[in-house]
Amino acid sequence: MSGPTGTDELVRRLTRELRPVRRLPRLRTVLLGMGLAGLLALAVVVLVRGVDPALLAERLADPVFAGVLAALLLLAPAAAVATLAASVPGRGVARRIAFDLACLSVGAVLVPVVLGMLRDPQFGRGFTGGVACQAWSLGLGLVPVVPVVVFVARALPRHPWLTAAGAGMAGVAVGALAVHLSCPSRDPAHLLIAHALTPVLGGLLLLLPLLFLWRMLRKER
Repeated sequence: MSGPTGTDELVRRLTRELRPVRRLPRLRTVLLGMGLAGLLALAVVVLVRGVDPALLAERLADPVFAGVLAALLLLAPAAAVATLAASVPGRGVARRIAFDLACLSVGAVLVPVVLGMLRDPQFGRGFTGGVACQAWSLGLGLVPVVPVVVFVARALPRHPWLTAAGAGMAGVAVGALAVHLSCPSRDPAHLLIAHALTPVLGGLLLLLPLLFLWRMLRKER
């Protein structure tokens, strides 16, 4: 049997290449960071584009406007929770519930879009300002996605591609929510395509950049 000296040397050899473990922040902390970043994005929209509270209160009676608002309010936290929960072990239940809610919110928007296209061949072809609203949503969405990027870079997601798509979708959903509250358009096609479906576009566009960024952050650790 080896003595204390041999045991200590063995332990040192086995742990020589190990890195210190850093605790991950709580999911609620990251979500709070996203919420604060969303308020910052909304403040930018108010300062630059302006929000009329009276007009906003009036438009809440519009079922399309209110439906898109509800979908974005559900999609942003659901996609964020699904992304964060998929990056740490033991959060399978939260991930599944959040993923189902995110799919439900997207599906609730896709249904009227598909019905509109089937009923009217010109649906969505004449709406104006769609690219501008999408660009605003994508730009503002980069702010709320920062806390998610930092969290996932320190964690170990099992499905990096899906995680990156979810992170992009969550961030852009927050940006689209701010844009939706400020956009004066009443065109249902504009609200559905340029607002409600923009997070899906954001998830696709940010997929590769987020994967590349995560790899860079991990190499620097």
